[in-house]
Amino acid sequence: KGDNKLDTILFRTCLNGTIEVADELDEYARYLIASEEVTNGYPQDSVFTFINELEVSDTGIDYGKKFIAKYEKYMDFIDPFAFSSTPMYSIIDLSKVDTIVDELDTFINGIDVKKNYSDIIKVRSNMYQYGFTVSGFPSFDTVDLYSLIEGIDDYSTVSSDKLLASIKDAVVYNWSKFLK
Repeated sequence: KGDNKLDTILFRTCLNGTIEVADELDEYARYLIASEEVTNGYPQDSVFTFINELEVSDTGIDYGKKFIAKYEKYMDFIDPFAFSSTPMYSIIDLSKVDTIVDELDTFINGIDVKKNYSDIIKVRSNMYQYGFTVSGFPSFDTVDLYSLIEGIDDYSTVSSDKLLASIKDAVVYNWSKFLK
């Protein structure tokens, strides 16, 4: 806690770039580097060769950007046209997570779920779902929090402006094969 926090926690595994994971780790580290989507591995190579490029003066953000740059090159090598994947990684400032959670609770409490349930389900069912595998089988059921809030904004009596701003504020850096 406090000054004894790790600078960075990095997940080299799938689907860890979520508000739930960030909320659990915010008291232990300053930054979270994680993928919102399925990540790819290749047994003969490693993205962790970026460690050789680290400098003592690198911050958690520098560390994250170097990892993501190496992962991007790695993905260009193993799946240059993104036929089997939709990779992405983000660097999250964990000191901003409590604000997101508080704003999210306020926003959600402004929704009359009984009255709007079927409409919210329709919005949610039409969203991009993370975690589709190569076979196209939906193994997981996660969506982008920012997009979900935008989609259900009309159903809350509470403005989503502060919540959306707090999410943007927490995402220090984001890379995706499709955000170029």
